[in-house]
Amino acid sequence: MQLLKTGTFMLYCVIFIHYATSITWLNTILSVSILLPVCLWIIVALHELSHLICFRIFGFKVKELRIGLLLFRFHKGVLKITLVGPSIFRGFCTVERVPHNSKTKLIIALVAGGTSGLLVSLT
Repeated sequence: MQLLKTGTFMLYCVIFIHYATSITWLNTILSVSILLPVCLWIIVALHELSHLICFRIFGFKVKELRIGLLLFRFHKGVLKITLVGPSIFRGFCTVERVPHNSKTKLIIALVAGGTSGLLVSLT
């Protein structure tokens, strides 16, 4: 019975997608519903990667980097990737060790995320 329900649901989905793509306004809605989340995820990834690059350039030890569902952990030169949480558009970069007298470098690395978003929006 479960197989019949699943097969019927899949058939309805295929018919709906076929019908939806033949209508131009629905085709636009489907395109936007796919492209918008992908573009937002790319923006979050660029934002967090710019933090990571600046932290590494300035000598900070980065412990974790999260981009969407992916969590990258750096431990003794080994990269471990895990899937976490239900939030797709979330990101953070965790710094383990902050060197003394590096307040300016920390501020520059934190501002790098917003600056990368600004540069992407200008291009």
